[in-house]
Amino acid sequence: MKIIKIEPKDIYVTFEISFENLIKLKRAIDMAEIRYDGKDEKEVGAQNYLISEFYPAIREVIEDLERGRHGT
Repeated sequence: MKIIKIEPKDIYVTFEISFENLIKLKRAIDMAEIRYDGKDEKEVGAQNYLISEFYPAIREVIEDLERGRHGT
């Protein structure tokens, strides 16, 4: 991993992952049952980020790369 920028509240990190491992990560999230019934805002925020931002971004990258590989 490489830290590319630090701001007062945020640290931006770039990481490298192979396409094969990215697909494995997506499959693991696909199979995971994510349930959280607590009231801790940090935990709810983490769950919401995973479901509504991180996972869709991974899915989109995989779809774009697969389209590029197949020329469609």
